[in-house]
Amino acid sequence: MALNFDLSEVPESIRLVEENGKTVMAPVSHALIFLTMSVGMGEITEKNWPKFWARVDAEQKLHGARLNQMGEDGEWKPQFITPRDVRDHIGLRTNVARMTDAAWRKCLTEYFLRRAERDCTNMED
Repeated sequence: MALNFDLSEVPESIRLVEENGKTVMAPVSHALIFLTMSVGMGEITEKNWPKFWARVDAEQKLHGARLNQMGEDGEWKPQFITPRDVRDHIGLRTNVARMTDAAWRKCLTEYFLRRAERDCTNMED
């Protein structure tokens, strides 16, 4: 199934940026759309944004930054999504089904354990 999204309730100043003379979707908006799948929450609302942020924070601690930013030295540097980024995107909606807290924690824990086991099997003697 395709990932569908709606950013119409997110202010244009948040969801759009100028890039090479064109108006495009802001990288953080793009990242949050795809993060709805990882965090198992299809929308960001006034009520649920702290929980959405908590799940994003856990995902970033496990997988690393979800964005990159060009530094002044011309090198790409990791950029972490912040609580403000999530709060600013209240109104974002996707067709992702909501996962309960228990189901999401189980998926996250199973991934972490599989990764640890894989690290052991790939260990050189």
